[in-house]
Amino acid sequence: MPKLTLNFNKKAERKYEIHLGDCEWLQFKSERYVKEYLSRYKKTLTNNLRILNSYNQILHTTYRQFYFELPLLIVEQIDEFLNTFNEVYNRIFYNFSLGNQNAFVFSNIQKSIVCLSNSAELMYVYAQKHKIYSLLNSITSFRKMIFDFENTLDKDKHDLNISDRPYTSTLNIVDESNEKQLKSS
Repeated sequence: MPKLTLNFNKKAERKYEIHLGDCEWLQFKSERYVKEYLSRYKKTLTNNLRILNSYNQILHTTYRQFYFELPLLIVEQIDEFLNTFNEVYNRIFYNFSLGNQNAFVFSNIQKSIVCLSNSAELMYVYAQKHKIYSLLNSITSFRKMIFDFENTLDKDKHDLNISDRPYTSTLNIVDESNEKQLKSS
């Protein structure tokens, strides 16, 4: 299996940061603790990436099952989304430049989710309009699974339980968007 790579940045005065995506960073005072946290974070993401890969398989199977009931235009659009999913999903495991690695990883995860959601939405709208109830039932369940997955992924990323560690008081979530709003006020 391809290996997920995440990085941390060393700042001045023995401070370490992990970019969490969406203008959020975690700050640490010890390299040992940042590496331990990063290890747990990678494990959480890897588990969720396995689920995302399984969802791709489920959607592709559903798509192929109803392939002959879909018009050519919808088929081409779904094919494009599924091909994009494969390309973007594979890019999650690429190595990018230091400092930007995490941003590209999280961006590609989000793009993968969007590809699956868009494919499902196309099938859902068509099935609803043309009263293909077997497809509608399958795709409705899938859309719910993707929505729940996205919420669970966000929760898992931000709720890693590290409260039992002695270094929790050194963690700060820095949100640049809030910082910019405060400066402009």
